[in-house]
Amino acid sequence: MKISRALAFVAAGVGLSGFAATTDKVHKVNCQGPTCATTVTIESCKSYKVSTEPIVVAKGNKPVLRWTLVTPGWIFTKEGIDIKKHGTEFEGKAKESGASFKWKNKNTKPGEYKYNISVTDGNQVCTYDPTVVNQ
Repeated sequence: MKISRALAFVAAGVGLSGFAATTDKVHKVNCQGPTCATTVTIESCKSYKVSTEPIVVAKGNKPVLRWTLVTPGWIFTKEGIDIKKHGTEFEGKAKESGASFKWKNKNTKPGEYKYNISVTDGNQVCTYDPTVVNQ
């Protein structure tokens, strides 16, 4: 009898932990207009801040996403902002200057899109991996 109860508790625990792991994340929309601006501040390769993380694009919004480096002495590399596995969801990647990069978000498929930010101070290249969420 004791073994049955123990197995029931273990089974219930496994079921609950599985439930918690499969719940969807809820993100608050922070990109509703035609352009969504994000600033990037670099302190070192191990310390950076992205003002909008994640960038959460409202359903139906098809904005230009723009990133601006605000730390003197740092610029985007040639790759700059590289959205991973985006298919046809993003287009028009452009380095506007050493400190500004943009992409057009078509926002036709909901999902999370990881992207790399690659910056350099002339001596080192640093890469970070924030997220864009299309609702």
